[in-house]
Amino acid sequence: MTTWIALLRGVNVGGHNKLPMAQLRAGLDEAGLSNPRTYIQSGNVIVDCDDTSPDSVADRIADVIERDHGFRPAVWVMDLAQLQGAVENNPF
Repeated sequence: MTTWIALLRGVNVGGHNKLPMAQLRAGLDEAGLSNPRTYIQSGNVIVDCDDTSPDSVADRIADVIERDHGFRPAVWVMDLAQLQGAVENNPF
């Protein structure tokens, strides 16, 4: 099982695209994405699943949000190694 980190674009900003994190976690769990965790209200999500493609995970997350909340945000997904590489290679 792979741990995936997802960053959602444009949720809970200025009163638009409201997405309660507790409801998001419940929807992701219901959709078969294991152990969903969120960090702050801006749409940072961690899930575990057997999917091997970040695009597949992004689509699953966007599908849940569209089904449950009526909008489809852009979702960027990476695995832990990709996130660690980005942090290690950050020039700042």
